[in-house]
Amino acid sequence: MARLGGLSTKNAPRPVNAPVGKQSMKLTAEDKSLLLDFVPVVGDIKGAYETVDMIASELEKDDPNYALIGILGGVGAAATIIGLVPGIGDVAQKAIMAGARSVADSASNVGRGALDLAQRIEVDQNAMGAFGVPIKLKPKDDLVGTAVEEGGEAVEQGLRYTESDGALGAMMNKYYSNMNRGSKLTRQGQMQETPLGKIKVNVGRVPLQETGRTIIPPSATTDTQPLTMQQFEQMRANNSEFIPMVWDRSDLGVLKGVNNEPLAFDVPLQAGSQYPTTSSNFEADRLGASHQSVVTKFMNAAKRASGQKVNKKTGEIIEEGKPVYGFFSNMGGESNDFSTMVSDTLLGMMPSSKMTKKSIKEFDETMSKLIKDWPGMDNIQDDISKMEEVRSFLNSPSGGEARKTFVKTMENAKWNNQGFPDVASARAATSVQDMFGMGTGDASGRVIGQIDYNAPTTNITEHGSYPVSIPRVPNTPLYRLADESGAFADIGRDFLLPDYTAARRAAGNPQVSDTRAITMSTPSQPVTAKYIDDIFMELRSQKNRGFPYNR
Repeated sequence: MARLGGLSTKNAPRPVNAPVGKQSMKLTAEDKSLLLDFVPVVGDIKGAYETVDMIASELEKDDPNYALIGILGGVGAAATIIGLVPGIGDVAQKAIMAGARSVADSASNVGRGALDLAQRIEVDQNAMGAFGVPIKLKPKDDLVGTAVEEGGEAVEQGLRYTESDGALGAMMNKYYSNMNRGSKLTRQGQMQETPLGKIKVNVGRVPLQETGRTIIPPSATTDTQPLTMQQFEQMRANNSEFIPMVWDRSDLGVLKGVNNEPLAFDVPLQAGSQYPTTSSNFEADRLGASHQSVVTKFMNAAKRASGQKVNKKTGEIIEEGKPVYGFFSNMGGESNDFSTMVSDTLLGMMPSSKMTKKSIKEFDETMSKLIKDWPGMDNIQDDISKMEEVRSFLNSPSGGEARKTFVKTMENAKWNNQGFPDVASARAATSVQDMFGMGTGDASGRVIGQIDYNAPTTNITEHGSYPVSIPRVPNTPLYRLADESGAFADIGRDFLLPDYTAARRAAGNPQVSDTRAITMSTPSQPVTAKYIDDIFMELRSQKNRGFPYNR
């Protein structure tokens, strides 16, 4: 008998014992031998035998997952498996074929190996409708970039789960008030009645109050220390400087669902402000991560702020510089688009979306004009391998701009109204929840760390979107801004960059352009007695007003 792609000398599959009710069935050695002719070759013959053994093991269960069996065997083996189980029934047959078709017609799948894909399938009855079978796709490590350690049970968060009408109203009003300052989650707008009057509100297809997520919080994180008056004074004594780290709003954890719908696969959220708090990043002295050009520019800004003197010919440090601290400053509500997190979330939402084959075809035509070598999304709601193909394309090391284009295109009202995943919901789900409604820069000071500006950068970041790390001075803590009682507090960016902000206002530059200007120039701020006094005066004022950003 020919093996591994050859033709069997047998005329037809031999029927074996058919299960009755939930009676398990056992493949004979001859059955396995026959099946070996039809399963995909995975690397070598060992992989083919492993696949057959996995199929046989599943069939022996009292309640086999026939969709998984089809995925394992693929189209080539599906008919053979059905033939080996006479009387299997229409439902089981359809499940086997649905599973088989989900990995069919994808050349990239053959290259990756069907066994790899099959091992990432998990049964999840809550995922019914995803690919037409009760399965869910586990994240693939080389697409994730880093594993986020899960920390306990999944929790539901977001506006749809807010029980207090007063709290919900306060968050909505914060969003309305700050739309022109970066709170908006989409470019789309609808005229709505609000406590601020009838205004154009930036919302997607899903009303804001119905957005929410299911997430497993992270484990193995390092707590930030309150940046107290005493520590500030020590920084002043050392002539320290502060420079901004303008990062997105992405959260930390494992995203499981959006708007009460499970995702087709788990999405690791790898954080903005919380990035340096993961145990692995803290132990490796990583303060942040970005692309090489951004990191180089940031490190040069830190060196300038330090005032160190260097021999231009030899690179030798002639005079040591001052300590320089980077402080987190949040970007706007749309800022997560460059990362893999939003595009991954949108892909994970597709099986439960209402897209039509016609609208997908039209979307592909649009994307092909915008992105070179766009792989297309034909049959993506039913075909796991197609989802993997698109995800691999978007999550490539150079895929940042493609991801932004993908997200912003899908955000367009044309696709939004045709049942594509709601972009605003995906942005909200991937963001730190208590930043909802905040303007750009309103959550400044959530993490503060000392930059090791003379240390080499590394290409190990434990982040799927940003390949180069910003080093932190070893054995130094991570701080978070706090009031005089030690309670964590947020503050507007202007209070942490007062000199730069004052200079821009004096020159007639509006606040709306501050973020880009700061990103381009990375200004520094010396820690002075007045600087400390002004910060704590503002924090006291916030506390007296019951300021909503105070933590």
